[in-house]
Amino acid sequence: MIRKEILLGMALVALIGLACCPAQAYIEETPTNVEETATNVTDGEDIPALIAANGNLTTLGTAVETANLTEALSAEGPFTVFAPTDQAFEALPPGILDILINDTEALTDVLTYHVVNGTYMAADLAGVSTLTTLQGDNLTVNATDAGVQVENATVIEADVAASNGVVHLIDAVLLPAPLVLATDQEIANESVMVPLVVSEGAGWMVIHADENGTPGPILGQSPVAAGVNANVTVQIAVENATDSMFAMLHVDAGNPGEFEFPGPDGPVVVDGVVLAPPFNVTMAA
Repeated sequence: MIRKEILLGMALVALIGLACCPAQAYIEETPTNVEETATNVTDGEDIPALIAANGNLTTLGTAVETANLTEALSAEGPFTVFAPTDQAFEALPPGILDILINDTEALTDVLTYHVVNGTYMAADLAGVSTLTTLQGDNLTVNATDAGVQVENATVIEADVAASNGVVHLIDAVLLPAPLVLATDQEIANESVMVPLVVSEGAGWMVIHADENGTPGPILGQSPVAAGVNANVTVQIAVENATDSMFAMLHVDAGNPGEFEFPGPDGPVVVDGVVLAPPFNVTMAA
């Protein structure tokens, strides 16, 4: 799976170096419908220990261990973690969690998208509009008297203090864009299915044949909307199918709804690399 490279060791050194920097100025008023629980936390628990001890964060705890992020999140920090609850993970499209658990690179990308350098209590969030994550992308924050919104998620329990930062429980899993999750599968009804496509804007999920280990001829394409697209089905030219394929995300930059490639509807590139995870296929009997 092609993803943004996350150099955790280097990032960790950078974060520790930034630990002395103050967070945003404290603001007196906290949104009224956000539960504050900082006084109920055992002193000395770091973030991974806090997550492990919280009965609403068991899936997140497993994911952190699977992605080998326990040591990184135990560092001095400080960090702010927007922690999806078990119910938030359950609300993902069917099968997505299993795919992430088995794709460490993608899982790391998603989890570090929930972590911010510095300590931001609920009151501090009222003074910011965006936060840069450890993954590298920004989160949009909207904190009002009605509550705290982070992207599409709502903070449902705030200010859970840790020895190296703070945790806010949220009701949805944040998915960075762009993101493509592809899995091995059987070709059925002359089509393949891409379980998850997260696109920054309208685009195309384009299936390419494998040509000596790189994306080759186009086998088919299907439009995707901006945001989260689950179970994207793409009709393909099965007569040209190869045993492995590439799920390449293209932009829709020309005439809307008209696939123009070669042309304006080129592939999405992340850090100089085309976003096109490979997957294996078999023909249905």
